[in-house]
Amino acid sequence: MLSVFTYKNPEANDLLVTIKTNRVELNAVLQTFYRYNYNVVASYHTDAFGDDLKARYDLFMNYINM
Repeated sequence: MLSVFTYKNPEANDLLVTIKTNRVELNAVLQTFYRYNYNVVASYHTDAFGDDLKARYDLFMNYINM
């Protein structure tokens, strides 16, 4: 972890936590939060699976257009 910021929302009685990490792949971290029933509002990361899927789709479309 690089940094952690917390904010207490007085209206909803929630604690919002922002975590900044130096990891590129966050799937394992996100799965841990889901396993313990934390509500993940947003995550910003690169997904290797999504990149691979897009690359394969582009190759397939290139093959079809030949």
